[in-house]
Amino acid sequence: MWDWNSQAASSFFVKTMAKVSNATLKIGKVLLTSLQVWSIWMRREFFDWEKSQWNCFMQCPDGVVVRKDIQDMIAWKFIPSGIFSVSSFRRRLEELDNGSPAGFTLLWNGTCPPKVELFLWQLVRGRVLVADVLHRFGVGVSLVCKLCNNENETLNHVFLHYAWSRKVWYHCLNRWEVSSCSNEDIKGWWENWNGLCLSPRKSRIWDLMFFATVWKIWEMRNATVFRDIKACVWQAIDKVKFRMAWWFKHHGLVQKKP
Repeated sequence: MWDWNSQAASSFFVKTMAKVSNATLKIGKVLLTSLQVWSIWMRREFFDWEKSQWNCFMQCPDGVVVRKDIQDMIAWKFIPSGIFSVSSFRRRLEELDNGSPAGFTLLWNGTCPPKVELFLWQLVRGRVLVADVLHRFGVGVSLVCKLCNNENETLNHVFLHYAWSRKVWYHCLNRWEVSSCSNEDIKGWWENWNGLCLSPRKSRIWDLMFFATVWKIWEMRNATVFRDIKACVWQAIDKVKFRMAWWFKHHGLVQKKP
């Protein structure tokens, strides 16, 4: 990111380190005084959604104190040891969301492969890269859904409203005597999912059905878009059942007989 041929950039660290003797000096004050500006050359203009993130990033040095008696290191500031851990990162996310959001614990419960849990996390956060999301990120793509060639390709359309997806949901839910698929958005569908289970003893396998269904729908979407393969509803349902059984067994949810 640095342009080392630029005089301002190449002399930046020298001028900064010359002032380290002041133990309370903040880097932000050095960078923004006189001509010593932290100028980073970017390869392109920012998208609108990136500008706020960049402004937050540029404010980070204001809280850093330069000390010459402490070795430079990377520290995770949210725990005393300074060593990053997944559990501390999760606690920090819960703090930022004012407590554990609905469905958070159910999502990261280890009942299916990590890549599927990560995918669902991206899905409920609206970050799975369908055409609508790519367009909002500034990527020039057609918004028309390649599955139906009619509606715009949004997350709710692909995973809930598209006719093929609704058929898969319907037949999977029908076995549990749940009448129909949700008409709300995918995030609300997940947050209310656990409340639809009629048998608390089967809640774990019920959660697995959501994971397996959205994962299969995403596979179907990609197969259609990139390989022009038309998916069969019944084959998809069989695949959902197989994955539910496999994940249920593989992740230790089946009690072994003594």
